[in-house]
Amino acid sequence: MVCGDEVQNGKPAPDIFLAAAKKLEVEPQDCLVFEDSDNGVKAAHKAGMTIILIPDLKQPSKEIAQMAYKVYSSLLEAKPFVETIIGTTTNK
Repeated sequence: MVCGDEVQNGKPAPDIFLAAAKKLEVEPQDCLVFEDSDNGVKAAHKAGMTIILIPDLKQPSKEIAQMAYKVYSSLLEAKPFVETIIGTTTNK
């Protein structure tokens, strides 16, 4: 876990995502980010990460949606996609 007070610049700067990748010892391009905000999408995009956008109440602009690899209306809707990535299925 990385908190905003642990990095110099907050979103939309990529600092928090890059710090998380470093902690996990993985390359940014190997990270999958779930985001619900414009600034979060911008930050993950600048970090070079793959973005799954799950908008909250505000629908994303076309520019923001295009930065995402996929856009889903809920985490539940994204579950089958995630399962194909990790190669497992659950009944939960």
